[in-house]
This record gives sequence, C-alpha cells and structure tokens, in this order.
Amino acid sequence: MRGENGRKEPVEGAPGGWLGRVALVRPGEGAALVWSASWVFLLMASYFILRPVRESFGVERGADDLPALITATLVVMTLSQPVFGWVVSRLPRRRFIPLVYRFFGLNLLAFFALFHALPDGAARLWLGYGFYVWLSVFNLFVVSVFWGFMADVWTPEQGRRLFGFIGVGATLGVIAGSWFTSALADDIGRVNLMLVSLVLLEASVWAMVGAARRFGVRAERGAKPDLSPGAMDGLRQVFASPYLLAISAYMLCFTVCSTFLYLKVGEVVSAEITDRNARVAYYADLRLWENVLTLLTQVFLTARIIRAVGVGPALTAVPLVTIAGFFVLGRAEAWGLPMLSTVFVFSVARGWTNYAVSKPSKEMLFSIVSRDEKYKAKPFIDTFVYRGGDALGAWAPRWLASAGVALWGGAAAVGAIGLGLGLALGLMRERRGRTVADGGSAPSEPLGV
Repeated sequence: MRGENGRKEPVEGAPGGWLGRVALVRPGEGAALVWSASWVFLLMASYFILRPVRESFGVERGADDLPALITATLVVMTLSQPVFGWVVSRLPRRRFIPLVYRFFGLNLLAFFALFHALPDGAARLWLGYGFYVWLSVFNLFVVSVFWGFMADVWTPEQGRRLFGFIGVGATLGVIAGSWFTSALADDIGRVNLMLVSLVLLEASVWAMVGAARRFGVRAERGAKPDLSPGAMDGLRQVFASPYLLAISAYMLCFTVCSTFLYLKVGEVVSAEITDRNARVAYYADLRLWENVLTLLTQVFLTARIIRAVGVGPALTAVPLVTIAGFFVLGRAEAWGLPMLSTVFVFSVARGWTNYAVSKPSKEMLFSIVSRDEKYKAKPFIDTFVYRGGDALGAWAPRWLASAGVALWGGAAAVGAIGLGLGLALGLMRERRGRTVADGGSAPSEPLGV
C-alpha cells in the first residue's frame, strides 16, 4: 500500500508482521491495538504501584482497623457508582477520560504533599485511612472506564479477537508495577512511590489520546446508555433459578474466604514487619508472584486444564486450596512453620489458582444462561454478592471468635461448602447445556422444581 507521498507503507497488523504472530489482528487494527495495550499497561502499572502502599496504610496500627476500613470502602464505592454512571453517560469519553485521570492525578499530588507535610500522629494516620478508601474510588473511575472505552470503540467481533492481547498488556502492567514497588519501596519510600504512579498515570493519558486518534469518530461518542437493571431485577432472577442461586452461593463462599485470608495476612504483616516500607514490599511481592504464575498458566495450561477436568472440578480448585491453606495456618505454630512465609505461600497459591483456573470457569457458568439472566443476574452477583461477601467476611472472624470457633475452622467450613457447590454447578451446567443443545431455551425453573 502506498501513502499520499507515493512511498510504500506497511499494512497495520498484516499477517506475518510481529503483531500478526501474537494476536488475531487484521489490517487497519494494529496501531489502535498497540495504543490500547500500552494504555492499559501504564494504567495497571500505576495502580499496582499504589495498591501495596494502600495495604500498608490499612495495617498502620494493626489489623483490627481493617473491618471498618473494608466497610467504609464498600459504602463509598456504593455511593460513587451512581455518580460514576451519571458522569460518564453525559460526556464523550475522549474528553472525559483525560479530565478524570488528571483530576485523580491532582488528588495523588495532594496526598503526596500532605504526607510529607504532616508529622507522625493522628492526622497522618487518618490521612492514610483516607488514602485506603480513596484508592478504591480511583480504581472505579480510572481503571473501570478503560474497559468501558474499549467496549465502545471495538466491535463485539473485534473484542473477541483482540481483548485477550489487551488483557495481556494489563497483566504485564500489574507485574511491572508490583515489581517496581517490591524493588524500590525500601529505597525511595512508600510516599514517594505516589509520584512514580502519577508519572505513569499521566503517560497513560497520552496513550489514551493516541488510541482515540486511531478510533476517530467512535472515540467522540458518549458512553453507551446505561441499560443495566436495578438490583431488584437481578435479585428476582437469582431467586427464580436454582442454578443462579448456586452461583451466588459459590461466589459468596469465595469472597468470604478471600476476606478471611486478607485479614489474616494483615494480622501477620502488622505483627511481624515493623518497617512501613518493608510492608509495602511484602504486599507487592504477593501481587508480583501471583500474576507471574497466573500469566504463565493462562498462556500454556488454563484451557487444557479446564478441557481435561471439566468446569465443575475446575471450580473446586480454589475451595481445595482454601481448606488446605487454612488447615496449615491453624497448625503452623504447632508445626513450627514461619507464619509470614506461610501466609505468603497460601495467598499466592490461592490467588494464582483463582485467576488461572477457577475464574475462567466461573465465567463459563454464564455461557449457557439466557440473555435476560446474563444482563440482570450477572451484574447483581458481580456487585452485590461480592460486596456482601466482603462485608460478611470482614466482621465474621469476630463473631467466630466470640463463639469460640477458630478462624481456620470457620474458613475450612465455608471452603467445604464452596467445594460442594462447585461440583454441583458443574453438573447443573452440563444439564442446562444439554437442554439448550436439544433445542430448548436455558431453563429458569422456580425453586422447588
């Protein structure tokens, strides 16, 4: 192909080019794909530099404050979501995204200045707690809007071919941000990491501009109207179907145990690591190893594992790791195991197993539901069930302790329930799949049938 000046120009993403060898890219898509992957890489690196910093503020004076911080985060996130939806539906994303990114960049600069200005004491402690909650709102507005932009400018057919490549860019960004924090937290300090994150956030704005130029008029449109149903619509769908109810119960078990482990990690880190920057590095190492293992497994093994064992057994992977991990935690002192290393290995193993095996299987559960169920029940499960599990998991350890039940015992019991639900869901999915294959619709039978 020749340009206006008569020179021969390369065809973007042409088969045989380097991009064509790693992605199912077609002519004309290459530059937009590279800009999109670069954007999410920089964005996730920026966010995952800050996330270990947030965790260190959460355990500033011990893990006892974490349940209240988790609850505050859930409240603020719930209140922020309608505001987020209202704003993004009224502005073209090409103008909205740089404004929002730079607004949060100014927030980050203000946190940086205040942390340096305030001496150690109550004011600085509460500023750290504010940063803990703020980062969740940052994630909602800054990270989530990226995928909204992608859904607006790529067609569904392009998304099926190209989102995997963009997702690899996101995972590499997580790894890069976690590695940078792990390597340099001790040298530059947790507060100064905010400036590094700010630079990457600004770089992501320029990558976004590059992507928007490639998409042209599609990037000028406002967000697609919010057609998502209300919570009650999703609730009715869930309670009308034993299959969706079982998915909700499985997700609840998963989230409760995730919060149990998060609190245990916080308890151990606050007790055994006194240096603030060392705490940041520890949390960064968790995310680093979890995502490196996940990336390698997703590239080479995930599809083969799920095909070999089936969805149901794949769903039992995280419950099995949960039961085994909490049992080991319960016996760690008697066995003379170093608690800091034990919770590290357990946390990495559970996160890796989830992202590499169980999470893809969870998404496959929705492949055989009706369109109405997918667009009403799935958002309800992803939002309210997950958040409800977070809140329940945050306070349940105190209730268990008051009843004389050890955390590892309660977690193992919840994990066992999740194990049974995973196997049941595999069988239920197979039965519903046969119904659809025979020409029927995905059943949505009422309870009791």
